[in-house]
Amino acid sequence: SSMQFAPASGMRLINQHQVQSLQGGAQILLKYGIPTTAPGNIASISWRVKHSVSERFDAKYFIGLIGVVGQQNGRRQYRSQYGITGGKRTVIEGDCETVDDNYEKYKKGSTVTVEYEFGRNSSTLRFQYDSKAYSMQLPATNCKWYPAISLRDRGDVCELSN
Repeated sequence: SSMQFAPASGMRLINQHQVQSLQGGAQILLKYGIPTTAPGNIASISWRVKHSVSERFDAKYFIGLIGVVGQQNGRRQYRSQYGITGGKRTVIEGDCETVDDNYEKYKKGSTVTVEYEFGRNSSTLRFQYDSKAYSMQLPATNCKWYPAISLRDRGDVCELSN
C-alpha cells in the first residue's frame, strides 16, 4: 500500500499526498499503520514529510508515530506518541515533551525523511533533514504504529512522499 493520509476532522485532503489544516492545532495520521513485527524480510520502511508553514514555526509542528492499541465505539484508542517537533530541541517520547540537546530542529520548509527500523526487542525511529540526523528507540509494545503529523495554523499544508 502507498503512503497516504486518512481523512481527519479539521483537515482537508488536497490529494492522497497533501493535506491542509482548516483550523489551528490539527493532527492527522496516515491511512495505514506499521505492524510491530517486520513483514517478511523487510528491515525498515521510510517516508518523507514536508510542512509548508503559513506563519511561525515552533513545537506545535510534529512528525512521528502514534501508537494505537485498538478501537472503542469506532474511535481509535491511543497509547503514546514519539517524534520530533519544529521547536528548539523539543522531542516527544511517550506522552512527554522533552528537551534533548542531541536534537537540532528541522527548518521551516525542510523535507524530513522518517525511517522506521524493525527490531527484535524494540524498534528505532530515525529522522534525516537539513544534513542532520536524529534517532530514538521505541518501546516494545502491542500497539500498531501510525505515522502522524501535526499542523499549527489554519492554511498550513503538509506533503507526503515515499
